[in-house]
Formats: sequence, C-alpha cells, structure tokens
Amino acid sequence: MIVNPLSSQYLGFSIASPIVVAACPLSAKIENIEAMQEAGAGAVVLFSLFEESHINNGEPDSQYRVDRDSYLRLVEQASDLNIPIIASLNGTNLDHLSQMTMAVMEAGAHAVEYNPYHLPINLMRSGRDIEDELVEIATEMRAICQRPMAMKLMPTLSSPGYLAMVLDSTGIDGLVMFNRLYLPQVDTDGMELSRHVHLSHKEDSAWGIHWASLLHGKMNGSIIGNSGVEHAEQVLQYLLSGANAVQVASCLIRNGIDYITTLNRGLKDWMEHHECEDIPSLIGLLSEQRQADSTAHDRVQYMKSLHNFHSPYFK
Repeated sequence: MIVNPLSSQYLGFSIASPIVVAACPLSAKIENIEAMQEAGAGAVVLFSLFEESHINNGEPDSQYRVDRDSYLRLVEQASDLNIPIIASLNGTNLDHLSQMTMAVMEAGAHAVEYNPYHLPINLMRSGRDIEDELVEIATEMRAICQRPMAMKLMPTLSSPGYLAMVLDSTGIDGLVMFNRLYLPQVDTDGMELSRHVHLSHKEDSAWGIHWASLLHGKMNGSIIGNSGVEHAEQVLQYLLSGANAVQVASCLIRNGIDYITTLNRGLKDWMEHHECEDIPSLIGLLSEQRQADSTAHDRVQYMKSLHNFHSPYFK
C-alpha cells in the first residue's frame, strides 16, 4: 500500500496535500479547477459569490464575475471532481447567506466558506458589535449548513484569539486566518483615492502564523493559513506553527496553476531531508516550544529583538 506523505486533514476531509487553492479568479473556469486537481491541490475554494451580485430588478449586476445561476452551475460541474470543492459566500446578510447555503449544498458543494469581509469604518460601531455579528453569522449558518463550514476572519479584530475560541464553540469546522485587506491608495498625481489588488508576499504570512501558533491544540476545528505563501518555506512555517493546511492564490496567479506541483515537491524535499514521515507529525511542532505564559514570552522576544537590532548608523 502506497502512503501519501503529504496527506492532511482539513474541515474533516482527508486531503491529498495541505495546499488548498484560496478563493480567487482562477477558479472561475472548470478547466482551471481540473488543472488544480491535476497539479496536486488538496482542495479548491471557489471564487466568492457576493451578496450584492444577486438578481436586482430581474437583471444581474454586471460588475460581478457571475450571477447566482452561473455560480451554481460551476459548483455542480466541479463537485464531480475527486477533491473537496468549497463554495465561498461573501457577505453578512443572513437571508442571502441562508438562501445561498441551501443552493450551493443542493448543487453539490462539499463544504462552505463564509467570508464576511468587512472593514470597520463605521466610527460609531464598537469592536464588540462587529465580533458579535460574526458569532451570529456562524451560529445561524451552523444551524442551516449541513456540510463542513469555515469562516474567514479579518486581521483587524481586537482579540482574534478570543473570537476564534468563541466561533469554534459554535460548532464550525474551521477558521481561515486571515482575509486580505484592500485598502485605498493615495494617488498624488491624480489627486484621488484608488483601490488596486496587490498580490501577497511572504511578509504577509506573519500574522496568520502567529495566531496559528497560539491557537494550535486549543480548538476543535481546523486552522488554515491564508496569505503570504510564495514558496514551500511559507507553507512549512504555517504547518509547523499549527495550521492544518494553507490556502494559496497569489503565487498561482504569478506562476501558474502548475506551481502547486512545485510547492508539493518543496514540501516533500524538506520532509525527506528532515526525516519527517508525514504532514500530521510536523503540524504544530514549533507551537509546542512556546512557554506556558505566552504573553510574557512574547514580550521577552519583543524586547530582545529591539535590543539586538543593529544598523551601521547606530553608534
């Protein structure tokens, strides 16, 4: 019997690789999703269906990638593949989320990822209000969704660890840490604010790695890292810190879908070099090195970092 050393667990699924394709435009075509499976992806999160994209006055809004019916046809096609297909629902409207959850389940989605992308720009709304809304969404969708489900969190939360534990207690199956922010840029020539999609870089992985390390072993659900994967090294950093799997998108947009094969090869090479038999045996290895009082430990590391920092301009 041939054992796949890269197999892992995510949302209760046994997946062939911890590399999961994140919600992105690449999954808009069935042939791309087939190529992702062929390249060795463990699972695919389809691009997001936004609550704003539903039919308005009988006409679909053309600024969104597809309408509801087209999305459901894609789910139905992709569900025949041999890897888990995860529908991504973006929004906070409970009625819309409920309707679309039922629809994607009927179309054959193996799981659902809820993405309540929300920038806290309302100055009169507290962090508690925002976090309570996320818990309400998780609770309501858990009662409706008969498939494994995950929630994608923002990095701007006031207490990500506490919220993660509360969300985990609702019975959801996993947390995606974290959503990427698309903040406005100041165009000093055109004298206007503009928004552009910027692909992630390895530096963007630090926040997710930090919280995967803190939450490892304390949750019933899965933790999946998101953002900042450029090479297999970042995948390993997420896994060693405590994530069960890693979502990738930017590196595929830069290098092509076949880059999944390169990432998997990098994982295998590292595992062979370090005599590591399988993925589960390395998940969370570095999180176990944290001291019992992690707050004090982090503060000591913070002070050491500042003390040991050097520059040729320092005397």
